[in-house]
Amino acid sequence: ILNTWTLTYSATQICAFKGSTVEINCNYRYPSRINGQQTKVEQTVWFTKGKIKDPVDLKTDSDYSGRVQYDCGQNDCTLRITDLRESDSAEYKFRFTTNQPGGKYTGSPGVTLSVRDVLKVPSVSVNPPGEIMEGSLVTLTCSNDTNSAANISWYKDNLPLWNREAQLVFSSIRSSDSGQYHCTAENELGRRTSGNISIHVECESKLLVCWSFSDKCLFFINELMVEGSSVNLSCSSDANPAANITWYKEGEDSPKASGQIFTITDLRPEHSGNYYCEVQNTRGRRRSTLYLNVRTGEFPFHTF
Repeated sequence: ILNTWTLTYSATQICAFKGSTVEINCNYRYPSRINGQQTKVEQTVWFTKGKIKDPVDLKTDSDYSGRVQYDCGQNDCTLRITDLRESDSAEYKFRFTTNQPGGKYTGSPGVTLSVRDVLKVPSVSVNPPGEIMEGSLVTLTCSNDTNSAANISWYKDNLPLWNREAQLVFSSIRSSDSGQYHCTAENELGRRTSGNISIHVECESKLLVCWSFSDKCLFFINELMVEGSSVNLSCSSDANPAANITWYKEGEDSPKASGQIFTITDLRPEHSGNYYCEVQNTRGRRRSTLYLNVRTGEFPFHTF
C-alpha cells in the first residue's frame, strides 16, 4: 500500500446554492521512497479546465479570481470556493506533483459540483394597476425571479384556487372576485410564499327603492285618507365602493334627509309630490323617483 499512488474524494457529487461557499476535499497517497529517494510533494492543483497533463490552476483562472482557497496538508487537500455562481457548475479534479520522475497523479473522475439559484420569495403584481372596474380584464402575475423552475399555486383569502399557471387571468372580473390574493412557488429547493395583494373591484351604483308606512294601513279601492300618519321611505344600494344616499323633494333645492331611511311624520296634503333618492360614489350618481299622494295613499313604484 505504501508503494501505490491513490487519490480519493470525500464525495463524487455536490449540490450547493448560488452565493454560498463550498468545500471539496480529497485524500491522496504515494510511495514514500522510490529508488532510495524520498518522495516530496512539490505542487498541488485543483482544476476544471485544461488537459490532465496541463491543467489550469483555479488560483490563476480569472473566473474564480478572489474566490478560491487551498487548504492542503501532507496527504489531503481541501478546495474552498466562495460566492458560488451557477457558472461554477463543473467537474473538479485534484492533481499533485512530486520530485520523483513521472511522479504525478490526478484523481479522475473528479467531483461534480451543481450550483443552483436559491428559490426566492415570489411577488404578485396586478395589471392594469389602479382602480379595477367590474367587467374589465385583470391579470395577476406571480414572479419568483429565479432560474430554477417552480410549481405555482394561487390562493384567495387563504383558500386554494384551481389555477397553477404563473398568471391568474380574469377576463371579466366581478365584484365577488374582490379579496386578498397570494401565490406560492415550490420545487426541490423548497417552498416560498408571496405577500398578499388586495383586489378591490368597483362597480356602478345599483339601486333598490321601496317605501312603507310606519303604522298599519289598509288599501281600498275607494279613497283612503292617511293624513296624520307617518311614512318611511327606504332607498338602498349595493354600489361598490359604498355610496352616499340623499333625499330630495321635487321643486325644492335643499335636501330633505340623508341616509337609507327618510321618515315623514304627521302627513299632510302638502307633503304630496315626487320624492327621489340620489345615490353617489366615486363612480358617479343615480336617482330613483317615487310619488307620494297623501290624499289617496297611492304609492306607485317607478322602475328604471
